[in-house]
Amino acid sequence: MIGLLTASQFCSIPTGMVPLTSSDRTMSGAPAERLVAGAIRPAMGPDGASILYFTDPGPASVALFQPERAGIMRSALLGGPPQLLGDAGSRPGAIRCARTVSACVVSENNPRIAWYVLHPLKGIGRELFKIDPSDLPEHKWDWDWTSWDQDWDLSPDGSSVAVPTRRAQRGSIEIRPLAGGRIRQLSLTGWANPMNVHWSPDGKSLFVIAFSTKGVRPQGTEWPSLLRFDFQGKVQVLRQQSEWLDPIPSPDGRHLALMGQVTTRNVWMLENF
Repeated sequence: MIGLLTASQFCSIPTGMVPLTSSDRTMSGAPAERLVAGAIRPAMGPDGASILYFTDPGPASVALFQPERAGIMRSALLGGPPQLLGDAGSRPGAIRCARTVSACVVSENNPRIAWYVLHPLKGIGRELFKIDPSDLPEHKWDWDWTSWDQDWDLSPDGSSVAVPTRRAQRGSIEIRPLAGGRIRQLSLTGWANPMNVHWSPDGKSLFVIAFSTKGVRPQGTEWPSLLRFDFQGKVQVLRQQSEWLDPIPSPDGRHLALMGQVTTRNVWMLENF
């Protein structure tokens, strides 16, 4: 299920959120429209009129030791045949597109994590940078909720990539300029293992999920909290101990879409069957 948090609720946290089922309804309540079948990790294109996505690489192919490779596709929202933009490798990461310029970036994990320019019409371009596991020895590479090669975001102006570093004692986010230059380290004092980072539409802050370093639940673990983090080091807690993850802001900045799993337990009685 997807939950919705409005801008007015950022400061005064509500007891609940507006639930949006991810299956058959839009925010307005209208029936959802199927755009394309088999799309993996779709991203809105920078023109707002198309989506970019991976095809499913599937299991290993018939040829021995030759796994199938994913493709990168572009599909117009108004319909028409999808366009193949190129090869995404056998372990594609994620696609992110800027909001104010025609710029996209794609990641791949094979075995290092590399980021590439992705032209929304021409496909994959040059390599931007890469991170090897040995570069971050304290980093938690294996995680239940999200894969690290998918856990990053492109700034709205397309100039930088935000990459969280998952350390148990100290959380930080790297801001890596795509043009090269100094990598900026943003420290989240009092928070560890940041993940699900997303840039705000105005580019002035980041939304992130992280764990408090001040305490744990009696069973020894805790649910993470939803934070808004600005570039002056201010951390605002939007939701504490929340099971809702992956905060994605709406283009106008007025809502946050959060992903979570909701279990319902209903009892039904049938008569005269």
